[in-house]
Amino acid sequence: MLSFSKRSLAVLLIAQSAVAVAAMSVVLLHTNTLENNGRWRNSKSSLVAAMAVDTYQKTAQALARGHLNLGAWHGFQEMMYFKPVAIAELEFRLFLETDAYASLVCHQNEEESFGIRLSANPRFPSITFHATREGQFLEKKPVPIPPLSTGKWHRVNVRASGNGVPLLAMDGQPVQLEQMPWKPFTALGFRGCQTTALVDDVVAHQTDGTVIHDSFANRRHWLACLIAGFVAATLFNLLMLPMMKRAQFPPRHQVIGLVFLDVLIVVVLACVFTIVYFSQQNYPREGHFSEEVVNRVRNACVCILKERVREYAPDPGPGVVRIVFLGTSQTRGAGAGKPEHRFVDRIQRQLDDEAPAGTRYECINAGIGGGDSELLIELYRDLLVPLRPMVLVVNLANNDKDAGVLAGNLREMIALSRQHGIKTVICLEPNTIERWPGDMPNHPAMREVARECNVPCLDLHDYLRQHYDDGFLWWDFVHPTSFGHKLIADAIMDKFRANALLEQQAEQSVSLP
Repeated sequence: MLSFSKRSLAVLLIAQSAVAVAAMSVVLLHTNTLENNGRWRNSKSSLVAAMAVDTYQKTAQALARGHLNLGAWHGFQEMMYFKPVAIAELEFRLFLETDAYASLVCHQNEEESFGIRLSANPRFPSITFHATREGQFLEKKPVPIPPLSTGKWHRVNVRASGNGVPLLAMDGQPVQLEQMPWKPFTALGFRGCQTTALVDDVVAHQTDGTVIHDSFANRRHWLACLIAGFVAATLFNLLMLPMMKRAQFPPRHQVIGLVFLDVLIVVVLACVFTIVYFSQQNYPREGHFSEEVVNRVRNACVCILKERVREYAPDPGPGVVRIVFLGTSQTRGAGAGKPEHRFVDRIQRQLDDEAPAGTRYECINAGIGGGDSELLIELYRDLLVPLRPMVLVVNLANNDKDAGVLAGNLREMIALSRQHGIKTVICLEPNTIERWPGDMPNHPAMREVARECNVPCLDLHDYLRQHYDDGFLWWDFVHPTSFGHKLIADAIMDKFRANALLEQQAEQSVSLP
């Protein structure tokens, strides 16, 4: 290269710089993940269990095209800034697809949270809210704006106002909010829904004069990537130069050849960038979760259940009423903020509080993540019936693909229970109404089995639908929040009382020899 003119060297350096910029852009785009961003904490990571939390953090879908997608990987993502803040004014851009909504979390501690929900979904209108950390709304006030337009970006501005409700402006227009008790703007977070809600260009001015800015584009180690790209381009040219000299190219043609190769590399990298940019939001070929992952979770849950069964005496003894809760990961407690928030644990505590003298209740959680009725009937027969429970609560619908197979397995469970004097309650497993506004596909068959076999049937899906906007109910389409688990526990306890199931079984247990 030393034999080249200054002009030729300048052209070659420009070409190498273009290669470096193109390579840097591809690398930064490909590695743009929340894990590498490092500034946002996923609230799901602290749950008892939730779907695809690590995947959301480590893959490209969450920050595809340089936007924070709160609807990626089963939706309902809640991303909180990694440290406390003291915000005087906040600006960000918000994009909502059809029927989407997103919440800005302005204050959050161990007991409560405050925020603003902005919505394009008439069923979930825009509100200001005060909620428990479990997710129940303690108070909410309507935000007097029509449903937001979908398919376009909205500019949101929020200014703190002491201990009052923040001052809100949408697309430059002030919005008058109703007053309600409020806490200081000491948290910064965004919570999504089932469908796509994008957040971008977050600019938070803090009371101490510092500014938090996140465009969700990857600029991490950009200089190192640029230098590495330039060094690689230089080494490539140095390797190609001797070949051109052996081919007896004159110096001018050598420069043209090297520049041509560099331009070709830039074109290839530009194509790679375009493909990655437009494919980032696509999910892996196996979908949201692979069969291998489901089997691994299922097998782990079965092993845990087998260990748990060993903790119970084969004979419950007089005065002990055992209740088996058979179901999927929802029954196991996925989505609960703490183990004691799971609906089976809540029911155990309520039963302990209401137990008559001489009666003790044992709730056995036989929820299997990824489990279906084919697996659960085997576990019930082999592991749980020998424990001599008095009540079986079956909470199914989500994982069974064939309604006929599910119905047959439910009939077998009921028949097996009757052979051993076990009362059965069938629960129609709920999903968010954003996925299934009406019945889930398996619900009609389950109702028919309950009617045909004359056993109590509890429509949990309808019960949660009646309370759909009493708070944050879901962490994804099937796993409830702690508040969702509370609602399920309340519904099952009401069913127990309405059918006098536990009173009958308690009397029977006391009378056992």
